[in-house]
This record gives sequence, structure tokens and C-alpha cells, in this order.
Amino acid sequence: MYGGIFREGRWRDPKQLVYWWTKAAEQGDLHAQLWLGAFYEQGRYGIERDYSKAFKWLSMAAKQGQPDAQVTLGQMYENGEGVPQDYGLAAYWYRKAADHTLDLGGAGVGANSLVQLYQDGHATSQDYVFVYLSYAYTQDKDGMQEVAHKMSASQLADAQRRVREWMEPDFPCPATELPMHGLTTSAR
Repeated sequence: MYGGIFREGRWRDPKQLVYWWTKAAEQGDLHAQLWLGAFYEQGRYGIERDYSKAFKWLSMAAKQGQPDAQVTLGQMYENGEGVPQDYGLAAYWYRKAADHTLDLGGAGVGANSLVQLYQDGHATSQDYVFVYLSYAYTQDKDGMQEVAHKMSASQLADAQRRVREWMEPDFPCPATELPMHGLTTSAR
């Protein structure tokens, strides 16, 4: 909404737009918080990059469940942009983002970012469900099997339940026949 107002030229001066976004964001408007955070994080349209302000507004939007804000906070923590580098907090925000429908904006980026942390050795066992989901979404059966070997039986069951909910019902979960702690799990 707010980005459209800017692109359509209602306000030619981005500082005027930031003024109104700030008014809306202070009143709790989720979209204004997201846009302000993005503008300050990226330093766009003549607005000076300010990680402190970006963090403030993105945190507000992220705490309200906005996946694009959640993934941007994850990126800030992963890269140490305006905050101390912290892979644990990066993974936390990526998990929050990935807990939405994977094909929608920040949720997909969150899942992909968790996979990257996993591949770089920075993920924890808390991340395995989302790594599995991301591999399932991209139909990477080898990746699914690899991470399934590291998952507990309850994690694997949770991941497979989510795959069934988010994917087509007939999508095969190749890791379903892996023995987990002496059990054979089943996706059906």
C-alpha cells in the first residue's frame, strides 16, 4: 500500500513519505513499520541508511508476525548489520518467517536462509524441521534424507505433517521410510 503511494508519485519527496509512515508506524500500522524498516535498512530513495531505526521498525513488524520483517531481522543478525553477528538469533527469525506458507515472500526466504545456515554449519537441531521443509518444497530428496538422519522421530513427524499440509497431498516424503530410533515413520 505505502510503497504504491510512493511509486505512484503522490509524494515526490521520500522524506515526506517517511514522515507519514512514521506517524502510521507509531500507531502500530504493520505495513508502515515494515516499509520504514526496509527503507532505513537499505538506505533507499535518498533516505540515509540507519540500522538502528531499521531494527526498531522491523522488530515491531516482526513481533506482529510479518514474515518479510522477520527474515530481514534474520539477515541483519546473520551479517552483523547494526547488531552483533549472532547465528542463533538469525536462525530464530528465519524460523519465525519460515513458519508461514513457504511460497509467500519472507517465508520462503526464511526457509532458504535456514538451509544456508545449515549448509554452513550454523544451524541447530531446532532448525531441522524447516530445513527439511525447504528441501521438500524444492523437491530435493537427497537433502530431505540427509537432514532426516539428524532429526528426532517427533521432528520428522512434524516436518512430514507440515509437508502434507503445505504441499500437494500426493507429494512423496522419501525420508518417511528411514528408521528413526528403532521406529519406521510413515507420512500417511
